[in-house]
Amino acid sequence: MEIFLKSGIWQAFQNSLTSSSFNSFKSSGSFSFINFKILTYCPDIYPGPLKASLIGRALEQKLFSIETYSFAQFSKNNYVDDTPYGGGSGMLIKPDVVAKSLDDNIGLNEKIFYLTPKGKTFDQKIAKSIVREKKINLLCGHFE
Repeated sequence: MEIFLKSGIWQAFQNSLTSSSFNSFKSSGSFSFINFKILTYCPDIYPGPLKASLIGRALEQKLFSIETYSFAQFSKNNYVDDTPYGGGSGMLIKPDVVAKSLDDNIGLNEKIFYLTPKGKTFDQKIAKSIVREKKINLLCGHFE
């Protein structure tokens, strides 16, 4: 299942960590550990600013984990990007690289969230709908 999202995922995740509904959900025993897998061109930027604030504390308390994967490890000759079809700004990750990275890292019934400027804005409603997921896969396939 793919869900296309605009940026703001970490802000909404932080908001869900601070909400009173999350605290009651966590204390009820229904909360389970969340593993984020991030497939990206730039894996070294994570966790970066996610170490700060409430998200940083949640990471320290092992409420979630972050695994990063570089598209370069799934490409031939380390060429992972190409210009967008029809022009436009930025670069796109080649489809064969995306397919191999997904095949090697994502389980059969795991959701994939493709982060794109043209997608739905990630908000509190979406955050609440996926908080019960044990694995959240983020695909960063467009960069400038």
